[in-house]
Amino acid sequence: MTARVSVNAGGESMSSPMGLKVNSAYLRLNEYSFEGVEQESMIFNSENSDLIILSHATKEYILLTKDDMVAMMSRMAMAKENLLKQMESMSPEERAYMEQMLADQGISTENPPVQSFSATGKSETILGYKCGHYDGSADGVKNSEIWVCPHKSLGISEDDIRGLKAFSTYLKDIAAGFEAMSNDNEFEFLLHKDYDGIPLKDREYEGGKIVGEMQVIEIEVMDFNESEFSIPSNYQPISLTDGM
Repeated sequence: MTARVSVNAGGESMSSPMGLKVNSAYLRLNEYSFEGVEQESMIFNSENSDLIILSHATKEYILLTKDDMVAMMSRMAMAKENLLKQMESMSPEERAYMEQMLADQGISTENPPVQSFSATGKSETILGYKCGHYDGSADGVKNSEIWVCPHKSLGISEDDIRGLKAFSTYLKDIAAGFEAMSNDNEFEFLLHKDYDGIPLKDREYEGGKIVGEMQVIEIEVMDFNESEFSIPSNYQPISLTDGM
């Protein structure tokens, strides 16, 4: 399955469409420039849990094994624990300043909220597909809406999206590390126990106001060439600390 996704915030476009390709073994997410040129790609291999990040401009890549990710998340969790211990001895003013500084970087000192979705009984047709409407909430506070299309309606089987399901499981396995530094999991809406299907639209709220929206603008079921999920032979490896 391949899909193009538009992204905007507050009703204004943030980027040109992203591209998502997924099959029984792999997932590939492409990020494009405003001109539609591929800039970066993320490839996930469900068979060994390798995560590859490609930079097309520099022809470089980062390869992260699952062990690499677990180790990195463990370090992040330990760093947060040490930071919280240091903050215990700070004055209220110093602690408030530190919390704000961390919040500005997307780092939370609070426990991550519990995300849930509930069906509203409403529906909307997107790209000709009837999608069920769900309200999303974090610890009971509404923070999103999604419109979900059943797999069968899209003409895809459970096996066709095995790569997507494996990626979702992968994220959950290392979520403790991500949540150690941030309460935000931008991929959580893709697959969730509260619904069965693929979200074709996702709307985010903050303080009761719409702050972002993603919508699939094209979807196609097709066969992929294995090379689309491989590292190009002319790309050079770099480490995560080298950056992209």
